[in-house]
Amino acid sequence: MKDKFTTYQIAKELKELGFDEPCFATYMKDACGSKKPFEYDIDYCTKTQMSSGLASHNNLYKNDWVAAPTWQDVIDWLEDKHKLFVDVFPTLVSVSDKTGHRFTWDIVDLDDYATTITDTSPLGFLTSKEGRVDAILKAIETIKTRK
Repeated sequence: MKDKFTTYQIAKELKELGFDEPCFATYMKDACGSKKPFEYDIDYCTKTQMSSGLASHNNLYKNDWVAAPTWQDVIDWLEDKHKLFVDVFPTLVSVSDKTGHRFTWDIVDLDDYATTITDTSPLGFLTSKEGRVDAILKAIETIKTRK
């Protein structure tokens, strides 16, 4: 189930950009005395926490806890709050005599359709998840340059 949530790196970047949506999970430092001091574990909210409004919100947390959104939560937030539409899709790639599919992405600025950011990797990504991570990191970078 952990793969349904963004990486800790992305969650932390989003928190810095003001992401404060309710989430089903939180990244927090390991409370069990992990030997890796900077390792973060994921903790899931209970049904009661979600229904009572105590879901993971970044504004409720200290710096060492970060709300862990799902990938779809992030894509929706980018579109709703920053007018960036992230699209990850398969593409056919030919190298020498071999042809196969890879994944690539576009980010469309919904306020200015002429502004589209396109994946520039020559062969794309082996999986849609790799493409999604790269696209979201590029969207975050784009938001930072706007400020």
